[in-house]
Amino acid sequence: VELSSGGNALLHACQSTLYSNIYLLGFDGMGAANLYQEDEGYERSTPRNEWVEERIAIMEKYSHINFKYI
Repeated sequence: VELSSGGNALLHACQSTLYSNIYLLGFDGMGAANLYQEDEGYERSTPRNEWVEERIAIMEKYSHINFKYI
Protein backbone atom coordinates (compact mmCIF):
# COMPACT_ATOMS: atom_id res chain seq x y z
CA VAL A 1 0.00 0.00 0.00
CA GLU A 2 1.33 3.42 -0.94
CA LEU A 3 1.36 5.90 1.96
CA SER A 4 2.41 9.51 2.40
CA SER A 5 5.62 10.14 4.34
CA GLY A 6 3.64 11.09 7.46
CA GLY A 7 1.39 8.05 7.19
CA ASN A 8 4.42 5.82 6.68
CA ALA A 9 6.19 7.27 9.74
CA LEU A 10 3.05 6.84 11.83
CA LEU A 11 2.58 3.25 10.70
CA HIS A 12 6.20 2.32 11.47
CA ALA A 13 5.94 3.83 14.95
CA CYS A 14 2.75 1.86 15.60
CA GLN A 15 4.13 -1.39 14.22
CA SER A 16 7.28 -1.12 16.35
CA THR A 17 5.20 -1.90 19.48
CA LEU A 18 7.56 0.39 21.44
CA TYR A 19 5.09 3.19 22.13
CA SER A 20 1.91 3.56 24.13
CA ASN A 21 1.79 7.30 23.33
CA ILE A 22 2.54 8.88 19.96
CA TYR A 23 2.67 12.66 19.49
CA LEU A 24 1.84 13.90 16.01
CA LEU A 25 3.84 17.06 15.32
CA GLY A 26 3.60 18.66 11.90
CA PHE A 27 0.78 16.47 10.60
CA ASP A 28 -1.21 18.88 8.44
CA GLY A 29 -4.96 18.45 8.54
CA MET A 30 -4.98 16.57 11.82
CA GLY A 31 -6.47 19.28 14.02
CA ALA A 32 -3.39 21.48 14.34
CA ALA A 33 -2.27 24.53 12.37
CA ASN A 34 0.82 24.35 10.19
CA LEU A 35 3.43 26.53 11.91
CA TYR A 36 5.36 27.08 8.69
CA GLN A 37 2.52 27.86 6.27
CA GLU A 38 3.31 31.59 6.17
CA ASP A 39 7.12 31.29 6.12
CA GLU A 40 9.00 32.42 3.04
CA GLY A 41 10.09 29.51 0.88
CA TYR A 42 7.61 27.04 2.34
CA GLU A 43 5.45 25.26 -0.21
CA ARG A 44 1.89 26.49 0.27
CA SER A 45 -0.34 23.45 0.17
CA THR A 46 -3.65 22.38 1.55
CA PRO A 47 -3.69 19.10 3.47
CA ARG A 48 -4.96 16.36 1.22
CA ASN A 49 -7.98 14.36 2.29
CA GLU A 50 -6.16 11.10 1.58
CA TRP A 51 -3.48 12.05 4.14
CA VAL A 52 -6.10 12.49 6.83
CA GLU A 53 -7.95 9.31 5.80
CA GLU A 54 -4.82 7.12 5.87
CA ARG A 55 -3.77 8.46 9.27
CA ILE A 56 -7.22 7.93 10.74
CA ALA A 57 -7.23 4.35 9.40
CA ILE A 58 -3.84 3.69 11.02
CA MET A 59 -4.94 5.18 14.34
CA GLU A 60 -8.14 3.11 14.30
CA LYS A 61 -6.13 -0.06 13.65
CA TYR A 62 -3.85 0.74 16.60
CA SER A 63 -6.55 2.08 18.91
CA HIS A 64 -4.67 0.85 21.99
CA ILE A 65 -2.12 3.64 21.39
CA ASN A 66 -2.82 7.14 22.70
CA PHE A 67 -2.36 9.68 19.88
CA LYS A 68 -1.89 13.37 20.69
CA TYR A 69 -1.83 16.21 18.13
CA ILE A 70 0.71 18.94 18.78
